[in-house]
Amino acid sequence: METRLDDPSDLDASTHPPRPLDQWPQPADFHRTIYEHRAAVQACSAVLLRLIALGLDLPEDYFDDRFVSTMHRVRNISGRGCYNLAYFFASSQDVMLRTVPTFVAEGETSKYEDVKAGDWQRERLLRARVNHPASITAKARGEI
Repeated sequence: METRLDDPSDLDASTHPPRPLDQWPQPADFHRTIYEHRAAVQACSAVLLRLIALGLDLPEDYFDDRFVSTMHRVRNISGRGCYNLAYFFASSQDVMLRTVPTFVAEGETSKYEDVKAGDWQRERLLRARVNHPASITAKARGEI
């Protein structure tokens, strides 16, 4: 049974392309269980980010409102049915990624240039998928 399900209410999907139809297995409460799992993992991720910020001598809320779930697709070539439950935690595409100031020695400059998270992720995907038409075009233009 194919259905288009809404994203969880706390997920800003405005920066993601439209989602394809999802195919949910039976029993009927499976998708509710998956979303409950996602909420629990999201809460755990928020705690981990606060701990990471404190470990880097940053304010505890340094990473607040900077991350959303990323797109993830799985290609099943086995010929058998499968379920995938992946959770990735990444920056929103418009967040500027910068070197953490405490990691740059006094009088030195950052080794890396600031970059928007979406641009950085796009470049990584293009480099990883060398045979994809978009990667071939980007390489021909000197973008990667």
